[in-house]
Amino acid sequence: MRILINTPYIKDLGGVANHYLGLKPHFSKNVKYNQFVTSTTIHRRTSFKLLHKPLGILSLTYDFTEFFFILLFNRFPMYLTKSFLC
Repeated sequence: MRILINTPYIKDLGGVANHYLGLKPHFSKNVKYNQFVTSTTIHRRTSFKLLHKPLGILSLTYDFTEFFFILLFNRFPMYLTKSFLC
């Protein structure tokens, strides 16, 4: 069975990201991670505060577009999405 899992960027420190990073070796090759960048990640990586909001909007737009195309072109019978995406 193919599964699509939406997670925050796996290399970031945090509860959900660390949880899925720990589970990754236990999944088969049929599991795909759709990683997205959170606003906390953007704040940590950019020191120029005026860029925080525009970069947040751009990354959110990119993440939703990428997720839409994954759903459109790849048929996964099971999706795992947490409510923090909304």
